[in-house]
Formats: sequence, C-alpha cells, structure tokens
Amino acid sequence: GRLNDSTTLGVAYSYLNSNIHSDLGNKTEVQGNALSLYGNWSLQNWFVDGSLSYGHNDNDSKRHVAGTTAKGSYGSDVLSASVLGGYTFKLSEAVLVEPRVAARYSSVRMDGYDEKGSSAALSTGSQRYEVGELGAGLRLAGNFPLSTGSLQPEATLMAYHDLMGDRV
Repeated sequence: GRLNDSTTLGVAYSYLNSNIHSDLGNKTEVQGNALSLYGNWSLQNWFVDGSLSYGHNDNDSKRHVAGTTAKGSYGSDVLSASVLGGYTFKLSEAVLVEPRVAARYSSVRMDGYDEKGSSAALSTGSQRYEVGELGAGLRLAGNFPLSTGSLQPEATLMAYHDLMGDRV
C-alpha cells in the first residue's frame, strides 16, 4: 500500500503448478510457493523500484530409459533481488524519457537426489547457480488523449552485464 506521497510498499504471494511432458514420455512436475516484497520511492523526477523474492519448489521427475522408469524427487529454492532507479525527463506534456540503471541478483539452489526404479538411474549432487547483473538503459513513453480514452505507447531498452559468470 501507499505509505505516503513518495513511498509504496507491497507483498505478493505466488503459487506454481507446472507439468512438463516430452515427446519421449519423460515428465517433470513442479509445485512451488513464493513470497515477494516490493516497493517504489519517488521524489520529484527521481524514482527507485525494488523487490526481494524467495520461493521453494518441490520437483518430481520420471524418465523412461531402456524399458524402465527412473523417478526422482528433489527440492529447489530461488532467491532474487532487484533495484532499478532513474530520472524522468518530460519532453512535452505527452512524451517522457527516463534514463535508468539497475542491479539484479538471482540464486537457484537444487537439492541432490538419487533416482530410483531403473538400472540407468542417475545420482545428482546439489547444484547452485547465481546471476548478478548491472544494467543501464532508457524508457520512452507517451500519453496521447483520444475521444474515448488515451493511447499510451511505451518502449524500454536495457542492457545488462553478468558480474558472476555462472553458466546457467
């Protein structure tokens, strides 16, 4: 909710239920929950947006190998944080341009697991992947009144550089 004229904070909950099937009959099911905190601060033409999220997933997989079925179950956790800031230049009453800078971090951790049910079952160790990025870019937006509403085109271009270099 809106705390005051310059600050907004919020909380979001997400539920994930995904089923992935391959042409070979392999299957992965994912169920997860995530909680996010987000906020916005603005003062005159300056603004900062930020978010912090954590999620936990339960993953179940089935692979068909040489007439057998290998099954595995494992947990995974996702943590992400981002901040984006910029300045709004009003080129006219209808058009604005915003130079922006951003920082993003994400971490995915997967538990190790041993498949069961097949002589070709895999044993997988725990894994962790991280991405830490800095970015810069520009947003261009318009607001053009029409007889029954308004036309609000917008384009954003951002470029990011990964500082951690994990292969994902």
